[in-house]
Amino acid sequence: MRIVLGLCAAILAGSYSLAAEIKLVRNPDPKQVPAIIVRGLFVRGDAAEFERQVNGINRGLVVLSSPGGSIDEAFRIGAAVNIQGLATMVVDECASACGLVWLSGKRRYFSKGARIGFHAAYVIRDGKPIETGMGNAEIGSFLTHLGLSREAIRFIASAPPEGMRWLTPEDARRLKIAFLEGAPVTDPSGRVQRPSYEENPVKTDVARDEMYGIAIVAGAHVIALTCKPFYRIDEALIQKRHKALMDEGQKFGDKFVDALGEILVRNRSDLRQDGHKAVCDQNKAMFTNAGVQGVYLN
Repeated sequence: MRIVLGLCAAILAGSYSLAAEIKLVRNPDPKQVPAIIVRGLFVRGDAAEFERQVNGINRGLVVLSSPGGSIDEAFRIGAAVNIQGLATMVVDECASACGLVWLSGKRRYFSKGARIGFHAAYVIRDGKPIETGMGNAEIGSFLTHLGLSREAIRFIASAPPEGMRWLTPEDARRLKIAFLEGAPVTDPSGRVQRPSYEENPVKTDVARDEMYGIAIVAGAHVIALTCKPFYRIDEALIQKRHKALMDEGQKFGDKFVDALGEILVRNRSDLRQDGHKAVCDQNKAMFTNAGVQGVYLN
């Protein structure tokens, strides 16, 4: 069981984080639009939560404070922002995938002292970020639909995956990225606030981390069972480990069933989009990188 838990930790470190904090705040003054606070790293499920929060709202301000995260979630959040005609605002820092959401606003607010950063799309291979042409193409298509120029799109995708190109108000004007400039956000002492996800980090939910970790590893074992056309596998060992994971997950009750269902749906989507062999290659590499032996025999 120690090996299984070690794999769980390795996968969690590489592919799972707590969801962003998404909160709808209604102003008591009916003349003022509601604010939708989006703070923290984008992970799977955040787009669905954002869509739930803004359902029925066609006037509102999305306040962003995020270092980025899942680009697929950012695409969905950005699409919801744009379709519903919401405005976007950065008051501290909004980087990577978060910048795409900011660009989706029907009106964009750029506070003085705020930072908005971009870099090329990437995937993780052997623990390293590798730029992906397909990802950049998807970003280009998304930004084209937002009406951005080719020059602006080139700017946004110009930094390498491990770098960041920060957009200045002067850059935005030159690239014809429309925005409204506001004052910096300060606390009562007059000190300019640090990014809110640094000042007030989202509290860690250890139990939720553990539950999703077990579900992710259980899903990886399910994938391994399907990889017999491409690799020799130890089916008995996989089934034994999978049963141990399922038994451990029972302590979370129905929440674990829901988490595992979410993981299996995602895995099926990956199979459709990437192809069976590619998913099996990635799955095998994941076990190998985590130091787990015996699942794949060649």
